[in-house]
Amino acid sequence: MEESQILNQSTKMGIASMSKQFTGMAILSLIEEGYIKNIDDAIEDYLPKYIPNGENISIRQLLSHVSGLPEITQNDNFMSTINQEKSIDQILDLILIENMRHNPGEKYQYCNTAYIILAKLIEKTSGISYEEYLKRHIFEPLRMTNTYCGNTNHENIAMRYIADSSNYILAEEICFSNLIGGGNIISNVCDMAKWNNALLTGNNLPTNYKDLFISTKLNSGESTGYGLGIGHNTYNDIEYYYHPGMGAGMNSINMIFTTENISICVIRNIFPSRQTTNEIAFKICEIIFSNN
Repeated sequence: MEESQILNQSTKMGIASMSKQFTGMAILSLIEEGYIKNIDDAIEDYLPKYIPNGENISIRQLLSHVSGLPEITQNDNFMSTINQEKSIDQILDLILIENMRHNPGEKYQYCNTAYIILAKLIEKTSGISYEEYLKRHIFEPLRMTNTYCGNTNHENIAMRYIADSSNYILAEEICFSNLIGGGNIISNVCDMAKWNNALLTGNNLPTNYKDLFISTKLNSGESTGYGLGIGHNTYNDIEYYYHPGMGAGMNSINMIFTTENISICVIRNIFPSRQTTNEIAFKICEIIFSNN
């Protein structure tokens, strides 16, 4: 609206927490390459003395939001400076002084902090940056030419808006690199279609790619309904895997119906808004599955 640009299927937008599924796949790729031995290894084995209680927190627990670590988006110091670029270490210095929310594996509590640590793990074990690893091992093999990490100084990228009762307001600037690991990816629906096709077929993905979908269990044995960066649910008794994403001027959802060979992805540059991407996605589900 500010620049009178027409939105189309090639327009790039921030996908917020939908980014987490790519971090999960990067970890699986590092396991297949032998840089990480096992998904259930303690993070302490790879990042010694890096996080409190690291010897009791596994990589799986970080990926599946059961680590018990404090949540970075609830940290006032971080949120008040989210538009100021920080290193991973600087971000974690703000949050890891806080107490654990619960014991590892005790309960499911969404945790962006864990994904920042996972980005650090990817960099430490691969020897290259998080962005470069995703580019070489996921985006380039899948020809996702409009998907990348970090900044917004690219062509055909949508500005972000917040909707109130009557107007659209330009969202404040944020530094995407501060959301590394769990929310810093920019993409479009065409590239997400390539990603979803890979998840449906396994083409150009590590052979252990299906581990992404396996729901983690709590210490009690109860399933969390969340795997290694992607959730699990049903629609009219049809299983699907999904991840939403939301932030200031970003709202997205990705849904993969593996048994039906169908995927749905909605990305918008408005949030909060009068209609969410979830509502739009489920309207699409109604259309698709009412005809089956």
